[in-house]
Amino acid sequence: MAGYEVVEDKELLRSEYYNDLLRRYEMCHVVGGFFTLEDGQIGSISSFRSLKSGHFPESTLHMMRLVLPHFERAAKLHSRLSTLQVGFESLDLLGSPMFVVRPDGEVWQMNSSARELLANRDGFQTVFGRLTAMCSADRSPLQSAIAKASAAAMGNGLDLDGRLLVHRASGKRPLIVLVNPVRSSRIFNNNNTAGPIVFITDPEREPALSAVLLRQMYGLTSAQSRLAIAIALGRDLDEFCAEAHVRRSTARAHLRIIFDKLGVRRQAELTALVLNTQSPIRVSTV
Repeated sequence: MAGYEVVEDKELLRSEYYNDLLRRYEMCHVVGGFFTLEDGQIGSISSFRSLKSGHFPESTLHMMRLVLPHFERAAKLHSRLSTLQVGFESLDLLGSPMFVVRPDGEVWQMNSSARELLANRDGFQTVFGRLTAMCSADRSPLQSAIAKASAAAMGNGLDLDGRLLVHRASGKRPLIVLVNPVRSSRIFNNNNTAGPIVFITDPEREPALSAVLLRQMYGLTSAQSRLAIAIALGRDLDEFCAEAHVRRSTARAHLRIIFDKLGVRRQAELTALVLNTQSPIRVSTV
């Protein structure tokens, strides 16, 4: 609508809004509209012209009414894409590599851990933008898993075994791969074919256990947190004593206090609790 349909010109020209703001920028007459956004928010678009230029013609109002629905759709799309970007940025907090790929294996999105994996060139690589295994024997099973997951995402096929191993030239244990369909997504390309998410686990990657988290959650001291982490990582008491340069009697005293604070009775219980306490995102391990 036009501004004069809401406020008459003579009333506008007497207002502080016009005299303190609009006149300073040689603005007076306005046409504009409002539209709904996500979660009950309201968006608006408007155009101003000077007092000397007079009111906008009816043709401008007609054009505004024609284009307003397009602005509404564009604003809603921008809002959704912004939310999607926040989701992708959150994936960078994950400690394990993750790829979002199209049905042909082309990488559409990846997190920072996945970028590190590719940079190391030990198990995976991209060829013309497509994710593939460096070991030739693993390439066909990987592509087959991606194709099956893509079909399942589109509702074509239920028998899905998306777990496989990808071998490494370094001689380290093979990477554990899970290819999982994104069943509700049609955002990958313009022919409405959805692709899967490829999750990768390194069995030789030592968990990033946070001493800070143990101190905050269970009231452990720094020394007790270090001992709890050492036990959770599979080290025995003698190994810890040698590495930390502490007496065995001191370490055993700390261990009894740790058991008491965490409410456990055995080292196996301690290990399980410490590992399950850790956050799946990247945190400080100090």
